[in-house]
Amino acid sequence: MPVVLLILLLILLFWILSRISVRGGWMDSPVALADKRKMKIKPKRNDPVAIKAGDAVVIPPSSGEPVRIKPTEAIVVSAAPATSTRIAVAKPVTVKPPRRGAWDERGWTKQADGRNEVYEGFFVAGGNRFQGRIETARRSRQISVYIRNPPPEIKRHRKGPCFQLLKNGWFRLHWTRPARNVDDAILYMERILDESLRNRKRR
Repeated sequence: MPVVLLILLLILLFWILSRISVRGGWMDSPVALADKRKMKIKPKRNDPVAIKAGDAVVIPPSSGEPVRIKPTEAIVVSAAPATSTRIAVAKPVTVKPPRRGAWDERGWTKQADGRNEVYEGFFVAGGNRFQGRIETARRSRQISVYIRNPPPEIKRHRKGPCFQLLKNGWFRLHWTRPARNVDDAILYMERILDESLRNRKRR
């Protein structure tokens, strides 16, 4: 019995050794394993390997309908239309200076003197000039008119008695209806002077 098992083991060993593959080829015989110097390894042939193309695999969509891919909506920003602006030439506007008073046109000056506004200048009549002074109260706006060295003919004028002598040749004019402003006072005095000088010429 042991002999039979031994034989079976040897046969099995022989069969295993005949199937052993080593790098570079197959063994020619199992005896070659005992002597490595006599081992011959056959190299594998480097033959080209042809790979056949397989059939294409088509995967249909699950819904069975073609899938349509819509492009995203484009946002177009258009420039605002250019509009032309017409600039019309404006008509020239004439700016008129404020009307000057008679006292300013005649070269009178104005200054403040305490509680009064004082105007100084000359009354003009018949080609003659007479020094004058007009005082206007700031609060009451009362107007006082003065003239220095008026012509002697003024004594014969109907308004002669209205002139009051003060000092240093200055006279003050008194009137029933006072002037409304400085211009009226100047024009009123010049009218009296002009009438007085005319009467002298007539004589």
